[in-house]
Amino acid sequence: MYFFKIVCITVSVFLSSTVVIAGFVNSEGNTVFDTDTGLVWQQADDNVGRSWEEAIHYCEDLNQAGYSDWRLPNKNELASIIDYTSYDPAIDEIAFSVSSFEYWSSTTSVNDISYAWSAHFGSASVLDSQKSNYNFVRCVRNGN
Repeated sequence: MYFFKIVCITVSVFLSSTVVIAGFVNSEGNTVFDTDTGLVWQQADDNVGRSWEEAIHYCEDLNQAGYSDWRLPNKNELASIIDYTSYDPAIDEIAFSVSSFEYWSSTTSVNDISYAWSAHFGSASVLDSQKSNYNFVRCVRNGN
């Protein structure tokens, strides 16, 4: 069975516009709605490296687009926005703004609890990284 995503672009000449590209909808408030998973993502990171614990607190404290229920994505959620057909960056550049490459997930490594999983949007890979490292953050929330 084959599934195809329909790509459509809607542009309004008024103050707001919505763009749907390959399952992502760029929305107001600098957010991206993933039509496949129902998740809402930050469209751009703030280009600040943080330890894993700082990344969790950053997302928990984030108030963006009128929502305060942001969180650090788990490993599978973060991997869902990697574009495995692309390289450097391996993410949809129309939907997301990418200013850095390695991003934290909330998932701790089962082999060593001082490591957590991260996604590398330069090489289209998911890898574990020491929690004291400074990686970047792209918060997520459930779309309701």
